Amino acid sequence: MGPRSQGPSSMSLIDGQKCIYDEPPLDTGDSSRGTSKRQEPLDRSLEESSNEGLVKIHKKRRFDTSECGGSKTVDSPELSLTPEKKTEAQQPETPQNVRRLYDLVDNLRLRASMIVDCSVPTIYYGARTHKQLQQVVREFARTDYCGDILMTVLSSRDYSCIREFDRQMWSNRNDMCRACVKPFNSARERREDTNCKYYDNRMALNHKSLPPAFDLDELVAAGEEMKACPYFAARSMVASAHIVFCPYNYLIEPAIRSSMQIDLAGNVVIIDEAHNIEDICRDAATFTFTRDNVRAALKELETVAGYRFANQESTSNVEELLRTLKNWDEWFVNQTPLIQKRAVSGNEAVFTWDVQHFVQTLNNHNIGQQHYNGFRQNAEIFCKRLRDDPRTLYGVTQATGSLVESLETVLGYLFRCSGKYMDDFKPALIRNVWGTESLSESVSWRNSQFNKAIDKETLSLRLMCMNPAVVFEGLKAARCILLASGTLTPLLSLHSELATEFPLQVSPNHVIPADRLATEFPLQVSPNHVIPADRVRVGPYCHCLKAQF
Repeated sequence: MGPRSQGPSSMSLIDGQKCIYDEPPLDTGDSSRGTSKRQEPLDRSLEESSNEGLVKIHKKRRFDTSECGGSKTVDSPELSLTPEKKTEAQQPETPQNVRRLYDLVDNLRLRASMIVDCSVPTIYYGARTHKQLQQVVREFARTDYCGDILMTVLSSRDYSCIREFDRQMWSNRNDMCRACVKPFNSARERREDTNCKYYDNRMALNHKSLPPAFDLDELVAAGEEMKACPYFAARSMVASAHIVFCPYNYLIEPAIRSSMQIDLAGNVVIIDEAHNIEDICRDAATFTFTRDNVRAALKELETVAGYRFANQESTSNVEELLRTLKNWDEWFVNQTPLIQKRAVSGNEAVFTWDVQHFVQTLNNHNIGQQHYNGFRQNAEIFCKRLRDDPRTLYGVTQATGSLVESLETVLGYLFRCSGKYMDDFKPALIRNVWGTESLSESVSWRNSQFNKAIDKETLSLRLMCMNPAVVFEGLKAARCILLASGTLTPLLSLHSELATEFPLQVSPNHVIPADRLATEFPLQVSPNHVIPADRVRVGPYCHCLKAQF
């Protein structure tokens, strides 16, 4: 075959396809790039039309360094069409002892977070008297918890103050204590020590120097031996104690809880001998004060208000309290005609109001519900200042502080929560008279003759609480409340009186078996034959008794 003929063009189509004898086009690019570059077809439309219906494989574009400013082309390695399975490198196995160490660290981290985020609740155990608490502490000393569980005993200054009491100088131990524990202050120097050496050495009594379980008598004996104050030492140990023993009125009465700084929120409350819990709550919310108490408080507050330059911070609160107490004194004066018309029986005359009418008389004297919030704020500031720094209230006794605090508490029961418990109180104005021996014989005298026989009389206001749930409501902030007694049944009346549901109730049997109980009652054998009670000794199930009492 001769040489192929040269056509007018360098490429030709045979049946729409590219001929194998066509000459490739001349490379017009730079010869320095080499001849290994792939030739691009002249007509892409023809290539695309010829490859319809075929599977296309797109290769990754090679990286050309010339595009980034370089002159040399580096061919990237071709990607494999089939992905290869990567084999993961085996991790070294953790030794068993290291695993145990990790578990121990995690356990310690969990325990530390529990200690930081939450605290163990304090148990407040209340009984009626310190003698009963002494028995409870004795039983606590026999348990396995003694030594691991820290405890303390709270009491009043009358039981735990070991300083000699001068009755001619002080009216009560509370006033003496508050005056003696003031820090020493003179014109030349100021020291932290006080006039009471027992108070200065109070920190000598602590859980390390005392036995694991101690009652009030042992605490006082240790204080006398170490010359340390048992009263303040017991209060300071409350912060670290797990169980606190105290009379249950410390837990029930709001005024005592506030003065002793007892916080029941989130803690456990146990009240032993709780069969009379209803009467205790009623008495805690019942408040009686006389006109003489108001006058004595006015005299002391007027003395404090006279030191305006020395007590500038407390002057405003004292003046507001003065204004309120003067309104109370005026209230007593205006209510006197009501009680004068009442007959005296047993040296006492009583006049009672409906609670709504009583509140109206308070509103008329600017001491009612509309003025309670202002009085409450001033009373709280005054009582806190009297406890923390009594030097700023020089001349104010504990009686005045108790009057202001109790008055704020009982008015709070009346007016808080929009008067929710207002109908649970019964106000009464009481007139007590004292006279000569002929006063009891002057019943048939005229009123003028009767008044001549009177040597002294007092007017007092008594706000009687009729609902124990008023006070028990304040205990519900505790985490758990346990009432223990041998005679709590029937429990239905207890729930109703306290307005509280106790989901867990335990009523165990008596410790004495039924066949060991002696009962005496008349036994009627027949209509005409009755055996006397002193001759019948059978048990509850009519069995013969094994013992006699």
